[in-house]
Amino acid sequence: MRPKEILRSEFLKMYLNSATVKKIAQSSVSSSGVGNLNVGTVRKFPIYLPPLETQDELIEKLNGIWQHVKELSASYAIKLQDLDDLRQSLLQKAFAGELT
Repeated sequence: MRPKEILRSEFLKMYLNSATVKKIAQSSVSSSGVGNLNVGTVRKFPIYLPPLETQDELIEKLNGIWQHVKELSASYAIKLQDLDDLRQSLLQKAFAGELT
């Protein structure tokens, strides 16, 4: 797909990856479970087409949110690992009789 001058390609990508479009696409999957999206199906997707300035603002905001989510995920992964290390340490001390 090639967006025209009224649509930013990154906005289109974000839209096509949205939960709304994924739900519409999922409804087109056959009973055998094999996805089959064709151009005719994609053309029927409803699309909100804001002005380019608004698209740019949305892209910037969503990219900022996505970056924040990635940072939080990395932080939580470190915290989970630290908690697991602490649990292992406590269990080791408990079995060695070192806890008072």
